[in-house]
Amino acid sequence: MADPIVNPLADQPRDFLYVKAFRFYMKNEKGQNTIRALALNDRDHFVNPRSEIGFRIVETLEEYLEALQEEELTPRRMKSLVNRIKSTLSECGPKHIYSAVLSTHILYESPVMRKLEERLQALDQWDEELEAIRRELESIALPSPD
Repeated sequence: MADPIVNPLADQPRDFLYVKAFRFYMKNEKGQNTIRALALNDRDHFVNPRSEIGFRIVETLEEYLEALQEEELTPRRMKSLVNRIKSTLSECGPKHIYSAVLSTHILYESPVMRKLEERLQALDQWDEELEAIRRELESIALPSPD
């Protein structure tokens, strides 16, 4: 087969590709073939839409983090915030468009996830569902090898 590309049903994309700043980079020839054949770094069709969604998600999570800093959070307000955080993080999951790129950005490029996790743990609100969401995002992320 000439110029094979990554098949995400048969291959582990992280063996061939990584993501940085909403762009794909090759780890090897098959990764390079994939980037070229699918035009994964086409600015208009892929990079700009991925970055717009990613920045929106980060901004939303930053707003939730800021709300978690309030002195007097009622139990009802806390539950609402935690549920919205879960929903927003799930937008980076495998059932959503650009999931590998978005999960990489949230987990490895933006500090918001680490800060949210620390704050929620301090408030004793980090639960099994949030942990499962984080693990799911880790499983699809394509972090830079450096």
